[in-house]
Amino acid sequence: MHLLSRYELFDPEMKFLFDNFTPSIVTGVRLPDGSAVSLFGLHPQPPQSWPQLTAMRDAHLITAALQARDAQAPGILAGDFNAVPWERVTRRVMRLGKLLDPRVGRGLYSTYHAHSIFLSWPLDQVLYQDKFALLEFKRLPAFGSDLYAILVTLCHLPAAASRQSAPHWKMGMFGRPKHRLKLPASSSPQATDAEGKLLSVAGYGLTPLRYLPFM
Repeated sequence: MHLLSRYELFDPEMKFLFDNFTPSIVTGVRLPDGSAVSLFGLHPQPPQSWPQLTAMRDAHLITAALQARDAQAPGILAGDFNAVPWERVTRRVMRLGKLLDPRVGRGLYSTYHAHSIFLSWPLDQVLYQDKFALLEFKRLPAFGSDLYAILVTLCHLPAAASRQSAPHWKMGMFGRPKHRLKLPASSSPQATDAEGKLLSVAGYGLTPLRYLPFM
């Protein structure tokens, strides 16, 4: 696992939470204005054979979500989760870590398998807390891997927390509140495009249909 950054990293750690061969990266990132954010880089093992189909993967994701919740700086969880956004564990991670999913309302943006048209899933995730505003989310062209890369551009904007919210930790799988965030151009020149378009949509539902742009 590699992490490359143009910004200063402080207190970086490579953690092995449950075994000796599945690393997680936990680090602080110093932004140009001096503020700090927390970054959790994850790549848990895919579901294994019987009897523990998803236990190790779920434990990694939930542990990272709890660490993000308890961190002093607003957090981002990113990586190949080996779990789709509508899977139970991903929804639980969002609730526990107070995280938003940029895919909701935009599309599935499948990342695996890059060589298959019909069988592909969105396994790579970037989840962020409500003090970030989303500027851009897109899937990048194929580059020879069996996975597509995704590009997510976030703006650290604490005022965004008053206009959007992550799913409540008590919310069940059938909860479906939907929150929209529209930031006027005057609120932050970094947070909107020239037309002041909608920057972030966060919603929570049960099925992949919630990830389609028209839902």
